Amino acid sequence: MNVVFLSTCDSDLLPLILEVERRVGLSRLIEISYPQPPSDVEALPKPVWHPWRYLKKARSYLSNWLNGADRQLMRDAFPEPEIQPLPEKTLQLRYDQVNAPVGIALLRECEPDLLLTAGAPLLRPEVFSIATLGAVNIHFGCAPDYRGLNTTFWPLYFRDFDKVG
Repeated sequence: MNVVFLSTCDSDLLPLILEVERRVGLSRLIEISYPQPPSDVEALPKPVWHPWRYLKKARSYLSNWLNGADRQLMRDAFPEPEIQPLPEKTLQLRYDQVNAPVGIALLRECEPDLLLTAGAPLLRPEVFSIATLGAVNIHFGCAPDYRGLNTTFWPLYFRDFDKVG
């Protein structure tokens, strides 16, 4: 059975992807890449009030704090996980190409029996219809209350514990 996983391969999704690989086996992992936010906030025009100014100030406070001795304490307490995606089975695809003819052709070339998605953008019905058995979208948020990304974080932030995944 050809199982294709379409995902952003974020650190919170990698354990899930690796568990699917261990239990079922993946024929292909298609990693979706998103553009990075601007690294230089000064390049943005400066309006009278803009949230980027406050984010820049918060980022400088955080980086000053992390550059001190506390940084090593944080690294020791919370080490970065050593989880890597499956390099031999991974293909790259930009987020704006998933529903485009390029992405649809790539999926058809993989000939999936089952298509799994997690962290993908909104997909057109023709993307789901490519898989012969069907497609499953894995979403950790309770729709429609928590849609999009970080759907585990926001219910915790708003103390809406009944709607965590």
